[in-house]
Amino acid sequence: MKQVWFMVIIITIAGLTFMTGCGKGRTQKSSTAANISRVVIRDAMTDEVGQKRKCVMDSMDIEVTKGSKVAEFNGNTYYFCAAGEELEFAKNPEKYIKESETTNSGNMDHMKM
Repeated sequence: MKQVWFMVIIITIAGLTFMTGCGKGRTQKSSTAANISRVVIRDAMTDEVGQKRKCVMDSMDIEVTKGSKVAEFNGNTYYFCAAGEELEFAKNPEKYIKESETTNSGNMDHMKM
């Protein structure tokens, strides 16, 4: 009888360990999740409001407002002209930076210097 209870306890512990995610280290993060963790999205700071910048998504000239979203990535600051663009940027920042640099022919106005 003791052996049966012992086996029930062992099986229960093994099941709980598996269900609580003991093997989390084996799962691989998606590239989107990895990028989002490297991009910091914030509201524009007071000293940025009124500045002229370029939207990293479409190179449109914009004026930073109190409600503007800003992304920081790899030590650079990027601005957006439309709501929600910051979330799309966070999924694949390298894509939009490369496109922006090509469109701007090296013009880095979209970055805070």
